[in-house]
Order: sequence, then structure tokens, then C-alpha cells
Amino acid sequence: MSPQSDPEEISLDISELDIGDSIHVSDISLPGVKLVEHGEIAILSIIPPTVEEKRGAAEIPEAAAEEKVE
Repeated sequence: MSPQSDPEEISLDISELDIGDSIHVSDISLPGVKLVEHGEIAILSIIPPTVEEKRGAAEIPEAAAEEKVE
């Protein structure tokens, strides 16, 4: 296979995946392409979203609090 025949993109349907699911090298089939990486290597994992906690006025750094006081 030459670089000219390598796929420009790989599309994967992840619509059925849930949090904690992964797609591994062994899950991909590309006609004419030999994948040389170990099949158990995850290439995509669905992780839960993270939420940043809002900081209260007592947690505002002192320098920022001083700027607000006039």
C-alpha cells in the first residue's frame, strides 16, 4: 500500500456507545489497509462530562476581590 491509497479519513458510528464504552483497533475494518497496532488498544473512549463548580465570593482570590472594591 502506498501513502496515496491510505484513507483520508476514517468515519466511525459512535451513536450506540454509552459512557464507559470504547472502540479498539480490532473494531476497525479498512479494505486494503493492514492495521499494525495491537487489537486491544483503545482509540476512542466515551467518558462522562466534567462539571466545573462555581466558586462563591469567599473563594475569590484576594487580588480579584480588591479590584471589585472601590
